[in-house]
Amino acid sequence: MLKLISAEEFGSEAFAAQWRALLERCPHHDIGQTETWNRSWWQHYAGSGSSRKELFVVADADGSQLLSLWPMFVRKRFGLKVLSWIGHVDGMITDYSMPLLPDNHRENGVQAFLGFLADNASRWDVVDLSIPGWSGLLPIFARSAAVYGSRRKLSWNTHIIEHCTAIDLPASFDAFLASLGSATRSNVRQYLRAADKSGATLEIVRGRDCGAALPELLRLNRERWDVFADVRARDFLTGYVAHLPADDEHVLLASLRTQDKVLAAILGFENQGVCYLHSAGVAREASAGFSPGTTMYAMLIKAMIAAGRTRVDMSPGMEEYKLRLGATVDSVFGMTLWHKPSSIDRWRIGQTLLAARRWVLAARPRIQAAFPRKKSAGA
Repeated sequence: MLKLISAEEFGSEAFAAQWRALLERCPHHDIGQTETWNRSWWQHYAGSGSSRKELFVVADADGSQLLSLWPMFVRKRFGLKVLSWIGHVDGMITDYSMPLLPDNHRENGVQAFLGFLADNASRWDVVDLSIPGWSGLLPIFARSAAVYGSRRKLSWNTHIIEHCTAIDLPASFDAFLASLGSATRSNVRQYLRAADKSGATLEIVRGRDCGAALPELLRLNRERWDVFADVRARDFLTGYVAHLPADDEHVLLASLRTQDKVLAAILGFENQGVCYLHSAGVAREASAGFSPGTTMYAMLIKAMIAAGRTRVDMSPGMEEYKLRLGATVDSVFGMTLWHKPSSIDRWRIGQTLLAARRWVLAARPRIQAAFPRKKSAGA
């Protein structure tokens, strides 16, 4: 029987232990499914933004054992009550958010969740979900929505939000190099030789030890991308690492270092043979004979192969360097559910207006360059 988890239970250590036990029975998962990330996110961002957020964590339990978990929240958007994954919107956004569903409970778990949504339709207007293709959950959601959701007057559609990239790791680094295009292979080898000559090394720290290396990651990120421009994002990530369980080594931070400086750094999460790469930073200045970013990724891939890992997920985005390093492309899907036609109409209009605003802001420099203002005669 599914139930809503209260804010008190959500923040309790007993519930955190049940959460971690459930994760151990789930397929490989990213940082967005962990209790520390979700609880840290909620503590930092529940009160931020222009609209009030309401916790909506749904759990199915058999006694003290969790069978499934749906970490979500409700916020007001375009005058609607919108249900989303914790960490998927507002604040520091998680690359991959999903429910916790062991293999033997996926079909039943999704069906039960849709039934719970139908039974609690007064609490929400639109459900806005992201589902990575590699999770294998989209077919289950679509089938359950078509067969069972329609019986409960739930409507739905799916679409592609973005694409993500990943590298399947071979048995050796030589085999990885052999899989690359000739130009990329030559460049990588050249970079590794130049990095070795300059004394650059890859340092990997884990768990709470990442805290000492975080300032360099944040500094490098600000130089090029400024993902952490908002102080709340920096505080969130610092607080998250500090509150990791003492024995948690899933979180890692890799840094490409010379004797006197850090040239590149990336935060990742390792689980069941898969290494997920997230926030990164790379020095702007050129190094002697090698690209800091490409060299860091090559060294990290080599380290993951040596450790027996099977896959490096390079997160959403199809940047050229990922594809040159042999990454394959997958999709991240969006799924929307609603129970009133007026709700989905309002949602679509709001999303369209928001997309148009973003386009105008992004295109403004090009528009101004294409249509410069004429100087007045008196100027």
